[in-house]
This record gives sequence, C-alpha cells and structure tokens, in this order.
Amino acid sequence: MDEAIQSVINRFFLPSKLEARLQAQETAGGRLPEWSNLLDQLRRAIPQYAVQDFTNLKNDWCFILEILLHRSEKSFLDDDKKLLSHLGGRKRSLMLFVSIFSPLYYYYVSEMSYDYQHDQFAFDYYQPTELELEEVIQPLNRMMKSKNYSLLPKKDAEKLVPEVQTDCLEKGKVTVFNCLFSELFTPR
Repeated sequence: MDEAIQSVINRFFLPSKLEARLQAQETAGGRLPEWSNLLDQLRRAIPQYAVQDFTNLKNDWCFILEILLHRSEKSFLDDDKKLLSHLGGRKRSLMLFVSIFSPLYYYYVSEMSYDYQHDQFAFDYYQPTELELEEVIQPLNRMMKSKNYSLLPKKDAEKLVPEVQTDCLEKGKVTVFNCLFSELFTPR
C-alpha cells in the first residue's frame, strides 16, 4: 500500500484515532467555500450535464458529487420515478468522491432503475466505455489535476485494510476507499 495512504489510515482509522477523524470532518466544513468553487468550475466545464452535490460531512469523509450522464436531462428532478421515466427507465450517474484526508479522488458509474412489480429502486454499477465518459472525464481530470488532486486507482481503492473497522463495517471488510472517502458507498 502507498505510504501516504497508509499514513492517512494510521492517522484517522486506528482505534485510538476516532477523535482525530471527527476533528477532520468538522474542519472540512470550513472548506465548503473551496468546495463550492470547485463545484462551480466543474459545472462550467461540463455545462451539458447536470451536477448535484451529495456531500454530507456528518456521514462521510469526503465531498460527493453526482453527475447525471444524460445530456438530454439538464437537471435532477425531485421525484426519481419521474426522472427515470424521462430517461427511458435507467439513470446513469458518475459518482465523484473527493477525500478530506488526502488530495485524492475516485469515481465510478452507477445505474439506477425502478422495479414497479416490487415497488423498489434497483442500483447497479455500469462499466462505460472510455468514449462514453470522455466529455465528462477529461475536464474533470484536468480540473482535479490543476487542484493537485490525484485519481486513486481502482486496484488501490479495493484493497482491504484488515486492521480497521468503522461504525458500519467490521474488520476484514474495510477497504482503502472506505477509509479515504466513505463507509456508506462501495468502490467499483
């Protein structure tokens, strides 16, 4: 594991480090204007896509964005069923995670549909082609690089950190992604 990542895990996720993690989450709230600026820059860089801020620093240790990967839909609707209807039954979104602990970010594409028979939403991961994401990923990567952030490779995000447990994940199930970004999402 990369030394910088191991250092973050040691600083914030060993059993005696809960207070340090809570302090970092509280301090990140002071970075909201910086985050807001980054969010505005991204919206200007990809104006043909709707971007929504999902950040909740009480539950996660990262800033989170959802980028709707449907050029025909310029905004998120308050009702996901209506949005799915507009989109032909499937919603694809790029989920972007920006760590508060380290200058790293990560993204994946999720797909949401609705099962009317069982009256429930279904979520899955979608593996797009590079061409499908080119309009979004190139400006995103350029912007993040200009802010001195690096993309965490998938193989690193999925590495288990066996000595760590979180409120939601027991030892043996926690990944680097869970330590750097969120225990409520799973890297893909």
